[in-house]
Amino acid sequence: MKVKEKTLHAQEARLAWSLLALPLIIIFGVILYPVAYNIWLSLHQVTLDNLNGPRTWAGLDNFIHIIRDWQFQPALATTIIYSLGASFFSVLLGLAAALVLNRSFPGRGVVRGLFLFPFVAPVISVAFIWRWLLMQ
Repeated sequence: MKVKEKTLHAQEARLAWSLLALPLIIIFGVILYPVAYNIWLSLHQVTLDNLNGPRTWAGLDNFIHIIRDWQFQPALATTIIYSLGASFFSVLLGLAAALVLNRSFPGRGVVRGLFLFPFVAPVISVAFIWRWLLMQ
């Protein structure tokens, strides 16, 4: 009985890895490879002259140059303030909308439909465009 359980476990493991193979390849190709390539590229001296040719090693010089730039700190502060502020206010606005739409009031269904319109409109417009293209 134990041999049969081990065989079944091995078959399930092979099935799991075969089902995971394609998503892992896609994740590697779409996310991990570009991130690794950009990190590698950031450590080299790249100009318009050597985009496709040999690149010289720069190490951390590119990062040091950016940090010493007088525009870096204000830009970093603006980015952090904008990111945190946008995240905070979008969560706050979404929570307020959810609390309002959770209560019962006349026309609640219409208001909920209006909230869904930005998600549905692109699909509808693409369907009409395809219909128009295929009818020609």
